[in-house]
Amino acid sequence: MASALVTIDVRRLAITTRFEPASVSGRDGETKRVTVVVTIDPPLEAPVELRVYFSNELSKDSLAEIVNVGPSRGDGGTMMADVDILFNDNPTLPEDLLLRTVSMSVHVVGIREYRTPGYGDRWAPLELRVIR
Repeated sequence: MASALVTIDVRRLAITTRFEPASVSGRDGETKRVTVVVTIDPPLEAPVELRVYFSNELSKDSLAEIVNVGPSRGDGGTMMADVDILFNDNPTLPEDLLLRTVSMSVHVVGIREYRTPGYGDRWAPLELRVIR
């Protein structure tokens, strides 16, 4: 029986995330839509679910909240999902906190545990402005 040496090279997935547009503003009670865009190289075979969350820094004053994340579309290399954000004007917030760039947590479902826990988790900035 013949044998051969086989080398397996596991390639890391290069994952990038961004929001389009990167800045959104709204009045109290107004819902605005942004699109999260995720690129993966090498591409996956098909698009997977994308989940989006605010970091903890926003939850303490309720500047805005995510009310819906739509289904993923695109291909396995570039995936997109629409994110609806509801603006809340907390009257106790000082003016200097009405404009903020927050870190949004983007979870690429299906590869979250690909190599290590949280592998498919990425952060992307989104600028939010409450208009009074």
